[in-house]
Amino acid sequence: MEALVRIHMSAYKMLIGVKNYESGYGLQAMEDEIQSTLAIENISSRRESIRNILQGAAPKDKGKNKIYGIKKGLDFIADPSHKITEKNIYALYMLAVGDNLDEDERLQRY
Repeated sequence: MEALVRIHMSAYKMLIGVKNYESGYGLQAMEDEIQSTLAIENISSRRESIRNILQGAAPKDKGKNKIYGIKKGLDFIADPSHKITEKNIYALYMLAVGDNLDEDERLQRY
């Protein structure tokens, strides 16, 4: 059985739901955003891998962990309870990037 990752239903509804185009992000937009972000970082990936992570597949290697990190970041910012604070910006950084870096490469705690 394939491992699955958890996603908050409120984030899922907001990002994937019927009102995608009114609220900003749809599945295609998320896929495009992740692909563009990885390209900027000179990280090659296949759209199929991105799509699988967005649909709940667990990452199986370091490259897919980066995709998953960006997905977690998008889920984090989609939650309206996460106000812009120094603490939340650091939490977002750790979700999207920090967990994929060695300890000595991470930003220091806020």
